[in-house]
Amino acid sequence: MATTAARDVINYPINAYDLGNALALETIALADTRAFRARLDSLGPSNAVFDYTAVGVHNRPYWADQVFEMLSDLSANLG
Repeated sequence: MATTAARDVINYPINAYDLGNALALETIALADTRAFRARLDSLGPSNAVFDYTAVGVHNRPYWADQVFEMLSDLSANLG
């Protein structure tokens, strides 16, 4: 796995712009995810897993990390 520090690097001014926009969207996504979790918890299912990453923004390297972490669960439940 790559380290977070190497992923969200600002090398050019456009990177700062992109990262700023991404952080704003991450804030909204986190609030949405927490609301979804609260609603799901109120309905009773117990097989959902929520992993709130402390740093970083949505992009392919982070998604790849999440997929690798849930591969065993996926293969066990999707056949």
